[in-house]
Amino acid sequence: MVKSIEEKVEEYYKNYLDKLGITHYGKTQADLISPSIAKALADAPSKSGGKGKNFPDIMLMLNIPKVNRHIPVMIEAKGSKNKLEKLNKDGEIIQIVPWASDSKVNAKNPHKKGDPNAKAIQEYATNGAYHYAQTILRDPLSGYNEVIFIGINGSRLDNKNHVEDPEQKAYYLSRKNKLQPKHIVELDKSWDLMKSNNVNDLAKILDRLTLSDKELEYLTNKTEDRLEKAVKNIHQKIYDNSILKNSLITNDRLFLFSGLIMAGLQTEGVTQLKPENLTSNDDEDDNDGQIIIRKIFSN
Repeated sequence: MVKSIEEKVEEYYKNYLDKLGITHYGKTQADLISPSIAKALADAPSKSGGKGKNFPDIMLMLNIPKVNRHIPVMIEAKGSKNKLEKLNKDGEIIQIVPWASDSKVNAKNPHKKGDPNAKAIQEYATNGAYHYAQTILRDPLSGYNEVIFIGINGSRLDNKNHVEDPEQKAYYLSRKNKLQPKHIVELDKSWDLMKSNNVNDLAKILDRLTLSDKELEYLTNKTEDRLEKAVKNIHQKIYDNSILKNSLITNDRLFLFSGLIMAGLQTEGVTQLKPENLTSNDDEDDNDGQIIIRKIFSN
């Protein structure tokens, strides 16, 4: 197996940023770029899908003073051939997807069919950077509405121990675009646009990156399909649960079903109810039912 040159790739791009005069931060310096970003990265599931902090390889903050606009940039590095980006058949950057089958017996990382598979965000630079960008924008308390994320990679060193084949892929992620990545072609070619005297030009480029009618239609259909599958899944689990089936009449099961959907909605200023929020407390005033009811009224 060819050894990764990830550290040399990081070094190459940090030197590149230094030459451009762009301030940047390392893995453990998220609090220096923004306390709210540091908290979002610390609180969210890690790239492996479990508990643990998130550590982007390189971070920077673009400041556009004329309009008091601040755009975080998350950069993730890899150091092997063909590890810049992994897309699915629809051209989308892969994130966590279900495993298609059970792992082999005595596998190093055992899993069952349907378990979350985070290999793409662990093994590919752009996919990992996308994970960090989503982490920031999905946190309602982060205070940011847009993020640039960039994957960087290289696989060969020259006789002076310098990266011989650097490559980068940049995207823009924003709430206005419903968290759908938009490719920033100009940053693939050069990072000069991130220099302080060029950020106004970069901002104009970003503002032109909007969703087309075709993309909006695709996104709407995809959301509706995902919602339909989720609703059917909840309904089936309620129906299959022997305790609920025997203790609730049909109308009560319908109310429970509707309530769970309402509690799971995410609205402005209200975080989405997640399974880990339900802890099976037996307290009369602090139990799962009360949590669900409070969430329904909040929405």
